[in-house]
Amino acid sequence: MKTQASRLQELVNKRGVPAREQKRNLEAITSVSYEGVRQWFAKDMNTISGAALDKIARVYHCRLEWLISGTGEMDAGDSYTNGRETGKSARKVPVLSCVEAGSPKQIVDAYLAGAGMSEISIDRELEQGLSAESFALVISGDSMAPEYLEGDIVVVDPSVKPWPGDVVVGLLSTDNEATIKKYRSRGNDNDGHHFFELVPINPDYHTITVSSANPGHIVGTVVEHRRNLRRRR
Repeated sequence: MKTQASRLQELVNKRGVPAREQKRNLEAITSVSYEGVRQWFAKDMNTISGAALDKIARVYHCRLEWLISGTGEMDAGDSYTNGRETGKSARKVPVLSCVEAGSPKQIVDAYLAGAGMSEISIDRELEQGLSAESFALVISGDSMAPEYLEGDIVVVDPSVKPWPGDVVVGLLSTDNEATIKKYRSRGNDNDGHHFFELVPINPDYHTITVSSANPGHIVGTVVEHRRNLRRRR
């Protein structure tokens, strides 16, 4: 019988992640240490935490129940597979102006339906839990490489409260600037105010601390990632 680790290996292979990048990608997605990820495969584990598997399922668009127990099909209507018919839906969300995966960049008000430059269709599975305020953004910059690259599209839901390690769009109040980063809660300061960090995956970029000294808020949590498979060279 296949283990969670063997199904996870099957998933990243099918998504086309190069072998040399697989463990680092999983480390970035789950916030589990590289050594912890390595142990999943070395020990062929069947007890990987549900929180880690949930984050992997979101990013790689597979069914969580398949990762956990092998029940049902792997795919959950994602944009990675080529030539597969996904569930159709009449629901569309607006695609707003680019958000930087690098230095923050100003974007239009993400809550106003109809403000988008275009629209994208949402598959039925994602549609079920998607709020009316959801929208899509095109990524520019490389601070979230190699997982999120220039030209990729992310679907963002403002109603989803982020977990540590989730990818979010954060807005800095001082300059009304937004950026896409991983969310890391830092608890409360001495005055009882919550503060958090916006963390890049690319180590060449710095972490942004959002606090009373550098105010801002989370615009929304990324709930779908659509990889741009044809990039300009």
